[in-house]
Amino acid sequence: MTVRMTDAAAAKVKEQFNDLAAEFDNSRREIKSCASQMQTACGEFGDVMMPGAAAFDMSWQDAFDFCSTGAALIAGNTNAMQVDLNQLDQDASTSIVL
Repeated sequence: MTVRMTDAAAAKVKEQFNDLAAEFDNSRREIKSCASQMQTACGEFGDVMMPGAAAFDMSWQDAFDFCSTGAALIAGNTNAMQVDLNQLDQDASTSIVL
């Protein structure tokens, strides 16, 4: 017995993770804008705020990169493998009554 998603279910999962990856990519611009707005909002203290705003921006850019790549990898690997339960329990020592 082999466990595998149907093509329709796999397509839905792939679409959701591809959409999630795109959302993470799109959020990068919003964070950059927030960092710039933080600095501008401080007026004459903007130069003092600049290192913190830059660190804020860089940390979120890295987080969005990581999450976007992870979501894209999940989408790409969805339904790329299957599990053969007979091979997994070759000596048939496990039985599950449903």
